[in-house]
Amino acid sequence: MRDFLTEEQIKILKITHKSLKDKKLADRIKAVLMLHYGFTYSQISKALLLDEVTLRRYLKNFLEKGLDGLLEYHYSGGKSSLTEIQLQKLKTYLVENTQTKAKDVVLYTQLT
Repeated sequence: MRDFLTEEQIKILKITHKSLKDKKLADRIKAVLMLHYGFTYSQISKALLLDEVTLRRYLKNFLEKGLDGLLEYHYSGGKSSLTEIQLQKLKTYLVENTQTKAKDVVLYTQLT
């Protein structure tokens, strides 16, 4: 697919890309722009480390719903299995003990 964006769409995508802090969302914009410029799905997949099915979904979302559809984010995380008391203890622990690895936080919750 090549040359399917208007100049205005390209401008909006580039401005939005620069303003995004979330790299996953920025990659979605890069994928659409790369398709417009004639890159193949395979090339984009290698460059952005995304599978081709995901790239096709990004394009479909953009074509059907525009920029808002492209940037929709449906992940809401999992439900916590900690009680309210355990959660409060964990928050206190993390304020006092900065952790850089999730596995250390998991270990702490398993030991308490």
